[in-house]
Amino acid sequence: MATSSKANLLIVDDDPRSRLAMQQLLGGEHRHIVAVASGRDALREILKTDFALILLDVRMPGMDGFDTATLIRERKRSRT
Repeated sequence: MATSSKANLLIVDDDPRSRLAMQQLLGGEHRHIVAVASGRDALREILKTDFALILLDVRMPGMDGFDTATLIRERKRSRT
């Protein structure tokens, strides 16, 4: 019997409509999607979960997608 596991995907976008659209497009039986509204929320989530894919909005208030990506890459577990 084959073992099935879900890939974790993180969506980071301050626009709720964009988050919902991405969730609908990327959702599937073998995917677990976490959607958050800010870079700070994304950083909290990566402390709890390893993600196979992170989609970042580059223009967000406060911490934009570029700043968020930089901080994620500084994390040792995210470098591999």
